[in-house]
Amino acid sequence: LQGEDIYVSVYRSAKANKLLAVISHIGKVHRDQEIAVKFDWPMLKLPVLTKARELLTAPDPDYDQLFKAAKEYKVPENRGPLKLGDFGCEVSDFQGGILKLKLKNHCFALVELSE
Repeated sequence: LQGEDIYVSVYRSAKANKLLAVISHIGKVHRDQEIAVKFDWPMLKLPVLTKARELLTAPDPDYDQLFKAAKEYKVPENRGPLKLGDFGCEVSDFQGGILKLKLKNHCFALVELSE
């Protein structure tokens, strides 16, 4: 793990070769960081995973459907779905089992790793 005051929890899917990594920056110092997390595939009992997708900002067709329905049924903007903004995290690279991401101070990332 490269970064200060960074905590990582990993959840393995029981049905597929996937992981959910919850990566948080909870230190007292206010600073943005570029961090790296190395995954130990043999310990996790998984083949080498090669894809990383940050879930907080990833496209979500089900959520997008709410915007269409709100428009169709003329739901007032203050009662409709929220437009999601910047969550303070961005995956920059995932190669050789090392996940690199930018994480703003006091933010977290939900990253799905898959084949």
